[in-house]
Amino acid sequence: MKFLLDLLFPKRCVGCKKLGTYLCSGCMSSIKQFDEFVCPVCLKRSVIGKTHPGCKTPYALDGLSCGVVYRGVVKRVVFSFKYEPYTSNLKETMGKLFTEMISQNELYMLLLPQRPIVMPIPLSFRKLKKRGYNQSELLGRELSKSFDLEINTKILKRIRHTNPQFKLDKVSRFQNVKDAFEVSDIYKDKLKGATVLLVDDLATSCATLRECAKILKRKGAKEVYGVTFAREV
Repeated sequence: MKFLLDLLFPKRCVGCKKLGTYLCSGCMSSIKQFDEFVCPVCLKRSVIGKTHPGCKTPYALDGLSCGVVYRGVVKRVVFSFKYEPYTSNLKETMGKLFTEMISQNELYMLLLPQRPIVMPIPLSFRKLKKRGYNQSELLGRELSKSFDLEINTKILKRIRHTNPQFKLDKVSRFQNVKDAFEVSDIYKDKLKGATVLLVDDLATSCATLRECAKILKRKGAKEVYGVTFAREV
Protein backbone atom coordinates (compact mmCIF):
# COMPACT_ATOMS: atom_id res chain seq x y z
CA MET A 1 0.00 0.00 0.00
CA LYS A 2 2.79 2.44 0.94
CA PHE A 3 4.63 1.63 -2.31
CA LEU A 4 1.45 2.31 -4.29
CA LEU A 5 0.89 5.67 -2.56
CA ASP A 6 4.52 6.65 -3.15
CA LEU A 7 4.08 5.76 -6.82
CA LEU A 8 0.83 7.67 -7.24
CA PHE A 9 1.79 10.59 -4.98
CA PRO A 10 5.61 10.81 -4.99
CA LYS A 11 7.21 12.76 -2.18
CA ARG A 12 8.12 16.31 -3.13
CA CYS A 13 9.60 19.00 -0.94
CA VAL A 14 6.77 21.34 0.04
CA GLY A 15 9.17 24.25 -0.33
CA CYS A 16 11.01 23.77 -3.63
CA LYS A 17 9.17 20.70 -5.05
CA LYS A 18 12.35 18.60 -5.25
CA LEU A 19 11.56 14.88 -5.45
CA GLY A 20 12.36 12.41 -2.69
CA THR A 21 11.38 14.09 0.56
CA TYR A 22 8.70 16.35 2.03
CA LEU A 23 11.33 18.82 3.25
CA CYS A 24 14.74 18.91 1.58
CA SER A 25 17.93 19.87 3.42
CA GLY A 26 18.06 23.26 1.72
CA CYS A 27 14.55 24.24 2.76
CA MET A 28 15.09 22.73 6.22
CA SER A 29 18.11 24.97 6.76
CA SER A 30 15.97 28.08 6.09
CA ILE A 31 13.69 27.33 9.06
CA LYS A 32 14.30 29.53 12.10
CA GLN A 33 13.78 28.34 15.64
CA PHE A 34 11.35 30.47 17.64
CA ASP A 35 13.40 32.19 20.33
CA GLU A 36 11.50 35.45 20.96
CA PHE A 37 9.49 34.42 23.99
CA VAL A 38 6.19 36.21 24.59
CA CYS A 39 3.41 36.25 27.16
CA PRO A 40 0.42 34.47 25.53
CA VAL A 41 -2.02 37.06 26.91
CA CYS A 42 -0.51 40.43 25.92
CA LEU A 43 1.92 38.99 23.32
CA LYS A 44 4.76 41.14 24.65
CA ARG A 45 8.21 39.80 25.51
CA SER A 46 8.32 37.50 28.49
CA VAL A 47 10.93 35.45 30.34
CA ILE A 48 10.91 31.96 28.71
CA GLY A 49 7.31 32.43 27.55
CA LYS A 50 5.55 32.56 30.91
CA THR A 51 2.43 34.67 31.36
CA HIS A 52 3.22 38.03 32.98
CA PRO A 53 2.07 38.34 36.62
CA GLY A 54 -0.03 41.35 35.58
CA CYS A 55 -1.72 39.34 32.82
CA LYS A 56 -2.54 36.39 35.09
CA THR A 57 -6.15 35.62 35.92
CA PRO A 58 -7.57 32.44 37.49
CA TYR A 59 -8.40 31.03 34.05
CA ALA A 60 -5.51 32.38 31.99
CA LEU A 61 -3.04 30.38 29.93
CA ASP A 62 0.13 30.00 32.04
CA GLY A 63 2.70 30.15 29.26
CA LEU A 64 3.55 29.44 25.64
CA SER A 65 6.27 27.34 23.98
CA CYS A 66 6.69 27.45 20.20
CA GLY A 67 8.97 25.49 17.91
CA VAL A 68 9.64 27.52 14.77
CA VAL A 69 8.89 30.90 13.20
CA TYR A 70 5.88 30.93 10.87
CA ARG A 71 7.37 32.29 7.68
CA GLY A 72 8.71 31.12 4.32
CA VAL A 73 8.72 27.36 3.91
CA VAL A 74 7.07 26.85 7.32
CA LYS A 75 3.89 28.51 6.00
CA ARG A 76 3.81 26.02 3.14
CA VAL A 77 4.52 23.10 5.48
CA VAL A 78 1.63 24.02 7.79
CA PHE A 79 -0.75 24.59 4.86
CA SER A 80 0.19 21.26 3.26
CA PHE A 81 -0.19 19.44 6.56
CA LYS A 82 -3.70 20.81 6.99
CA TYR A 83 -5.19 20.89 3.53
CA GLU A 84 -3.36 18.92 0.85
CA PRO A 85 -4.34 15.23 0.50
CA TYR A 86 -1.99 12.50 1.72
CA THR A 87 0.51 14.92 3.24
CA SER A 88 -0.54 13.86 6.73
CA ASN A 89 2.64 11.80 6.21
CA LEU A 90 4.40 15.09 6.93
CA LYS A 91 3.77 14.19 10.59
CA GLU A 92 7.12 12.37 10.77
CA THR A 93 9.08 15.31 9.37
CA MET A 94 7.12 17.90 11.36
CA GLY A 95 7.10 15.76 14.49
CA LYS A 96 10.87 15.39 14.46
CA LEU A 97 11.39 19.11 13.87
CA PHE A 98 8.76 19.99 16.48
CA THR A 99 10.22 17.85 19.25
CA GLU A 100 13.78 18.89 18.42
CA MET A 101 12.97 22.60 18.67
CA ILE A 102 10.69 22.28 21.71
CA SER A 103 13.31 20.23 23.56
CA GLN A 104 15.51 23.34 23.51
CA ASN A 105 12.77 25.48 25.06
CA GLU A 106 13.50 26.19 28.72
CA LEU A 107 9.85 26.57 29.77
CA TYR A 108 8.88 23.24 28.21
CA MET A 109 11.79 21.41 29.84
CA LEU A 110 10.89 22.87 33.25
CA LEU A 111 7.39 21.39 32.88
CA LEU A 112 8.49 17.82 32.09
CA PRO A 113 9.06 16.75 35.74
CA GLN A 114 5.37 17.54 36.40
CA ARG A 115 4.41 14.80 33.91
CA PRO A 116 1.86 17.03 32.12
CA ILE A 117 -1.01 15.65 30.05
CA VAL A 118 -0.65 16.30 26.32
CA MET A 119 -3.98 17.53 24.96
CA PRO A 120 -4.35 18.39 21.25
CA ILE A 121 -6.79 21.14 20.26
CA PRO A 122 -9.81 19.18 18.93
CA LEU A 123 -11.34 19.69 15.49
CA SER A 124 -15.05 20.01 14.85
CA PHE A 125 -16.74 16.85 13.57
CA ARG A 126 -17.25 18.54 10.19
CA LYS A 127 -13.55 19.39 9.76
CA LEU A 128 -12.40 16.01 11.05
CA LYS A 129 -14.68 14.18 8.63
CA LYS A 130 -13.50 16.29 5.70
CA ARG A 131 -9.77 16.13 6.51
CA GLY A 132 -9.67 12.62 7.93
CA TYR A 133 -7.22 13.50 10.71
CA ASN A 134 -6.50 16.17 13.30
CA GLN A 135 -3.11 17.76 12.60
CA SER A 136 -2.79 18.88 16.23
CA GLU A 137 -3.36 15.32 17.41
CA LEU A 138 -0.66 14.00 15.07
CA LEU A 139 1.79 16.55 16.51
CA GLY A 140 0.65 15.76 20.05
CA ARG A 141 1.27 12.06 19.55
CA GLU A 142 4.79 12.74 18.31
CA LEU A 143 5.44 14.92 21.37
CA SER A 144 3.93 12.31 23.69
CA LYS A 145 6.03 9.52 22.19
CA SER A 146 9.30 11.48 22.23
CA PHE A 147 9.00 12.52 25.88
CA ASP A 148 7.00 9.57 27.23
CA LEU A 149 4.03 11.72 28.24
CA GLU A 150 0.37 10.77 28.53
CA ILE A 151 -1.86 12.03 25.72
CA ASN A 152 -5.60 12.46 26.12
CA THR A 153 -7.95 13.24 23.22
CA LYS A 154 -11.22 12.68 25.11
CA ILE A 155 -11.27 15.31 27.88
CA LEU A 156 -11.51 18.41 25.70
CA LYS A 157 -14.20 18.52 23.02
CA ARG A 158 -15.10 21.05 20.34
CA ILE A 159 -18.87 21.43 20.45
CA ARG A 160 -19.44 23.66 17.46
CA HIS A 161 -17.89 24.37 14.09
CA THR A 162 -15.82 27.56 13.81
CA ASN A 163 -14.51 29.52 10.85
CA PRO A 164 -10.78 29.34 10.00
CA GLN A 165 -8.95 31.75 12.30
CA PHE A 166 -6.51 33.00 9.64
CA LYS A 167 -9.39 34.68 7.77
CA LEU A 168 -10.37 36.83 10.77
CA ASP A 169 -9.04 39.91 12.52
CA LYS A 170 -7.86 39.74 16.14
CA VAL A 171 -11.19 40.68 17.76
CA SER A 172 -13.17 38.31 15.53
CA ARG A 173 -10.82 35.44 16.38
CA PHE A 174 -11.77 35.60 20.05
CA GLN A 175 -15.47 35.80 19.22
CA ASN A 176 -15.13 32.92 16.77
CA VAL A 177 -13.89 30.43 19.40
CA LYS A 178 -15.95 31.69 22.35
CA ASP A 179 -17.88 28.79 23.93
CA ALA A 180 -16.70 26.43 21.18
CA PHE A 181 -15.20 23.90 23.63
CA GLU A 182 -16.24 21.91 26.67
CA VAL A 183 -14.84 19.28 29.02
CA SER A 184 -16.36 15.81 28.88
CA ASP A 185 -18.04 14.98 32.22
CA ILE A 186 -16.91 11.36 31.88
CA TYR A 187 -13.23 12.32 32.12
CA LYS A 188 -13.34 15.51 34.20
CA ASP A 189 -12.00 13.82 37.37
CA LYS A 190 -8.75 13.12 35.54
CA LEU A 191 -8.35 16.83 34.98
CA LYS A 192 -8.42 17.95 38.61
CA GLY A 193 -5.04 19.31 39.72
CA ALA A 194 -3.41 18.38 36.40
CA THR A 195 -0.87 20.28 34.33
CA VAL A 196 -1.95 20.35 30.68
CA LEU A 197 0.01 20.95 27.49
CA LEU A 198 -2.37 22.21 24.81
CA VAL A 199 -0.90 21.29 21.42
CA ASP A 200 -1.70 23.14 18.20
CA ASP A 201 0.05 23.67 14.88
CA LEU A 202 0.10 27.47 14.95
CA ALA A 203 -0.16 30.33 17.45
CA THR A 204 -1.07 33.82 16.24
CA SER A 205 -3.40 35.69 18.60
CA CYS A 206 -3.50 32.66 20.96
CA ALA A 207 -7.31 33.00 21.00
CA THR A 208 -7.97 29.26 20.67
CA LEU A 209 -5.36 28.30 23.26
CA ARG A 210 -6.68 30.89 25.72
CA GLU A 211 -10.29 29.79 25.27
CA CYS A 212 -9.36 26.15 25.87
CA ALA A 213 -7.27 27.06 28.92
CA LYS A 214 -10.26 28.88 30.41
CA ILE A 215 -12.53 25.86 29.96
CA LEU A 216 -9.95 23.41 31.35
CA LYS A 217 -9.18 25.54 34.41
CA ARG A 218 -12.84 26.03 35.20
CA LYS A 219 -13.09 22.25 35.34
CA GLY A 220 -10.14 21.77 37.68
CA ALA A 221 -6.86 21.92 35.75
CA LYS A 222 -4.10 23.46 37.86
CA GLU A 223 -1.92 24.82 35.04
CA VAL A 224 -2.38 25.01 31.26
CA TYR A 225 0.40 25.79 28.78
CA GLY A 226 0.28 26.19 25.02
CA VAL A 227 2.78 24.25 22.90
CA THR A 228 2.72 24.90 19.15
CA PHE A 229 4.71 23.85 16.11
CA ALA A 230 4.98 27.45 14.88
CA ARG A 231 4.19 31.01 15.83
CA GLU A 232 3.47 33.96 13.59
CA VAL A 233 5.57 37.07 14.29
